[in-house]
Amino acid sequence: MNPDWNEDDENFNLTLSQRTEELYRVPNMEPNADGLIEAVVLPLRDLVIFPRMVSPIFVGREASLLAVDEAQRKEQTVIGLTQKDPEQDNPGLTDFLPVGVEMAVGRLLQMPDGSHSALVQGRRRVEIVEFLRVKPFIKVRARVIVEPLTAEPRCRL
Repeated sequence: MNPDWNEDDENFNLTLSQRTEELYRVPNMEPNADGLIEAVVLPLRDLVIFPRMVSPIFVGREASLLAVDEAQRKEQTVIGLTQKDPEQDNPGLTDFLPVGVEMAVGRLLQMPDGSHSALVQGRRRVEIVEFLRVKPFIKVRARVIVEPLTAEPRCRL
């Protein structure tokens, strides 16, 4: 057993199913009359999250930790935006793909090396309409992309 591992931290003892269950307790943001939502952004490097996808992520930047903390305190989702250049440490407004995903973020776990990890669940795709602020973390206004629930066959055999 690694001596740096915090054995008293109950978060590490949760099973994957218990950690996944947390994600379902976070409600989607309610769009306003124009179909827009406002949420904090969680920048994603070398990763794309799709609706209904559950994935572990690493959260390293201070601004990202603050954004997750804000969303969790308010029991809200975040918007995951993929960076065009994953090497960019401080992405600007033009450094993201224009379509992201609304996501629920589970509790942050501090890893033995000091980094943070969390499970995320993609909810629905969104298109960024406007950046509302960039400090201490990014907040955006986004349009929910309504997608059909069933797929139409493209050709018949």
